[in-house]
Amino acid sequence: MAIVRNTGPLKGKFCSVGGRILLEESAESSLRRHFKTDLGTEIAFITPWDRPAFFHQFMRPHEDGNVLPDFGIESERRHAVSVIYLVKINEKNMIYGQTASGGQEASGVKWFSEDSMPRDDEFGYGQEVYYKKSFRLCDLGL
Repeated sequence: MAIVRNTGPLKGKFCSVGGRILLEESAESSLRRHFKTDLGTEIAFITPWDRPAFFHQFMRPHEDGNVLPDFGIESERRHAVSVIYLVKINEKNMIYGQTASGGQEASGVKWFSEDSMPRDDEFGYGQEVYYKKSFRLCDLGL
């Protein structure tokens, strides 16, 4: 599942639910906050919060192999580390674009299978790699 971004230069692109972890919060509470903010729903963890499904490190490479001086379209960051969890959500309670604390980031949700993946250029932040890895984990029964 991916949200459809409704704001910024990545409007209309598919992205996973998530964002920055605040200094005073845990990865678990951050993920719960982002699902509540973006979709107005609670989550249940499939992978334990202290044992994520996988980590992904993203550094946009230049043709010569060096890291580019900017991370990409919506950030001055050069490097991102993502912690990926598998979660269950209550689809019936999703509210995009209407939550009191900033749900305007999402305008919808797209469900897809490995066979119906959108093109790589339809994802924001290079996140197509997360979904490809998630499908492989599901194939392994994880």
